Amino acid sequence: MKQQMNVLEYELPITISPLEEGGYLARCEKLQGCIAEGETVEKALSYITDVARQIIDIRKEEGMSIPLRVIKKTNTKSKIRFSVPLIYQFNV
Repeated sequence: MKQQMNVLEYELPITISPLEEGGYLARCEKLQGCIAEGETVEKALSYITDVARQIIDIRKEEGMSIPLRVIKKTNTKSKIRFSVPLIYQFNV
């Protein structure tokens, strides 16, 4: 018997800024403490989504609200397919 999965897709507004010493800083103002650095834009995005997931897990465990807008909620017993943005960075 397949177990039912509940999936919430949140809108995660992120600001990415170049750092003077190199690399990029990613920040989500909606989630306190949601900040990450990466050598590239892709790494900064990857790291900040990991941080956001951890913050959401902690907030759920503590019974706190999640201050992000839910884009999509899925309750399913089958595989879930979705599209993710692919960021490609290049020098001009």
